[in-house]
Amino acid sequence: MRDLIWKDLVKQIASGELRPGQQLPTEKDLERKYGVSRTPVREALSRLALDGLIDRRPGSGTFVSGTPIHSVHVRHSPFSFYYDTDLNKISVETLNARMVSPPPDVMKALRISGNSDVVYIERVRKLDSKPVSFLMCWFREGIPIEPFIANKAFFRVSDLLYEAIGVKCSQGLDTIDAIVPSRRERDLLQIAQNTPVLRTTRILLDLNGEAVAYYFLLADSAVWKYRATLSF
Repeated sequence: MRDLIWKDLVKQIASGELRPGQQLPTEKDLERKYGVSRTPVREALSRLALDGLIDRRPGSGTFVSGTPIHSVHVRHSPFSFYYDTDLNKISVETLNARMVSPPPDVMKALRISGNSDVVYIERVRKLDSKPVSFLMCWFREGIPIEPFIANKAFFRVSDLLYEAIGVKCSQGLDTIDAIVPSRRERDLLQIAQNTPVLRTTRILLDLNGEAVAYYFLLADSAVWKYRATLSF
């Protein structure tokens, strides 16, 4: 429910229904509007604040900030175009979360000791119920598995790391190439045999520059295109 509230408020800000400087309804009003308890409302507002979309002023209330909606999403994803235009059509599902022994390249990137198991998750993102990307993600030692089991529909990995575990990610290091997916990956993305996909290899870093997560994101680039904004 937290993610649905967040999506709805983002949509209102993006459309201009909630304008910069405008005060949001109180937490109580939002609880009544969405028919939920205080917790999902507070979690949705915390996420909006983390995104820079709202300012929470003790004693005064919560206000829409002046941060452009596009600049918020582009900080988190090269697929931000779709968040801007089709946010209400996007859904995410965690297929599994388990403890695994990571492959050598992941161990090196996350500085994992030889015999340690770490949290591993797989997720599918859909646009209009059509699978568009498949995520395989490993986390550094010490990250608990429970939040990933309890929250299967969270929107971004970085959100759950911060909200449930208190680890804030500062940046991601991306490497991009094209591959032919395995049969299982092809079936999950519902694409034809020998169809290449775009693979993003990303290392998420925390505020201290330490690696938190390592993942592969396979995207059906026919419908989910990688876009980047460059500033000069």
